[in-house]
Amino acid sequence: FPSHDNTVGHARRFQYIQNLVIQGWRPTIAMEQFDLEQAADLALAQKYCVKADCVIGMAGGSSRWDWDLYCPVLSLALEYRLKIVPAVFSRSQANIVVRSGIHSAFDANTIRQYGLPLPPGSELMEYQMIEVDKGHCGLVPKTLLAGLANAQIARDIAMANSMLEQNKSGRDVILLAGNGHVRNDFGVPYWLRMQSPNSSIKAVGYLERTHGDEPSQFDIVEQVPPFQRPDPCSQKMPSMQSTK
Repeated sequence: FPSHDNTVGHARRFQYIQNLVIQGWRPTIAMEQFDLEQAADLALAQKYCVKADCVIGMAGGSSRWDWDLYCPVLSLALEYRLKIVPAVFSRSQANIVVRSGIHSAFDANTIRQYGLPLPPGSELMEYQMIEVDKGHCGLVPKTLLAGLANAQIARDIAMANSMLEQNKSGRDVILLAGNGHVRNDFGVPYWLRMQSPNSSIKAVGYLERTHGDEPSQFDIVEQVPPFQRPDPCSQKMPSMQSTK
């Protein structure tokens, strides 16, 4: 999503998933909203819970997410016994990447497989730095941009790895994440194709008509009306750890 608060976008994404599940699709659902360190709690919650609120509570869902918007997907997963897995680094893990570099997030084999760290001036690194700068209203010190860009890249790679791990069992995987993470050119699909070039990958973007994302960045595009929200740049500076 352009922003995670667009209720129409959430409703349409849920309908898209629900229709496929009703037709017989049984994917694993990887969610940006759960951190990788919550994996054990999330698995336990799915074993004992029958309601979405129970899953959120047992798994330790962060209060920074509006969980009312994700309850329909969680309820669908419980009803059809779809596996839900966490997909992304926690904020504390991302902070380590900002301070210490992307090599602090992965083992040597992963670093080698993905060609990390990206060299300064590379197209993907430049894009991420621009997006970080825009997302923080141009207020981020220039010395921090590369570190924050590395944190975004690390998140995307972590999500790609989470999906690839689940796909080893032969099941399809769907990722619930913001539009910035699911773009074909620089997001999770980019890293997925690097490791699994023959996989069938579809990036679905729910784009507000006033947002800067281009439809060509996605395989399927759903246009949604803009959500009325205050201009974040007229407020105080957004958190340095926020995602796109």
